[in-house]
Amino acid sequence: MYWVPFEVRTGIPGGKLIWIPFRECKYIGFWVNEKFLEGDKGPAYLVGMNPGKKDIENRNDVQLLIDSFYGKVRTDDTIGYIFNDVAKVDWEHHLPIMYDFWESVLFHKAEYKGNPMEVHRLLSQLTPLKPEHFERWKKLFIETIGEHFEGEKAEMARQRAVSIATMIQLKISQ
Repeated sequence: MYWVPFEVRTGIPGGKLIWIPFRECKYIGFWVNEKFLEGDKGPAYLVGMNPGKKDIENRNDVQLLIDSFYGKVRTDDTIGYIFNDVAKVDWEHHLPIMYDFWESVLFHKAEYKGNPMEVHRLLSQLTPLKPEHFERWKKLFIETIGEHFEGEKAEMARQRAVSIATMIQLKISQ
């Protein structure tokens, strides 16, 4: 079980920091500046995370992330053409590969069998992959994570996405 910090504001300046089990947050609810519980010095308020978001916990969550992300990518003015017109991605084939890749990255499952560096090297021979393309990819990926998830695995996904994109960008620019 994960524990996350929350600040309980009780009407006394500074409030009080408490720890609440992450899983409980789904059940106890969360509202900024809404009454949460009664403190000894008056009403208390819970300030913390959005209860509608959970961490990335399984393959279904990975699929939601990847489907949402590539839904944006397909229509993006900056990088959409790379996927649609240059690489001519077969989405029915590509998406399960990305599910396997990210499930391997986040949960250390050995489902992914591929070489992303080689794929991107070959793609860069068809069209220049510029720094702004990588920046846009990272922005969309991180934005998509934030729309659906928060927690330890979500943060890991953010960090790994930036690391992977940066490494690919550096390798293909050599």
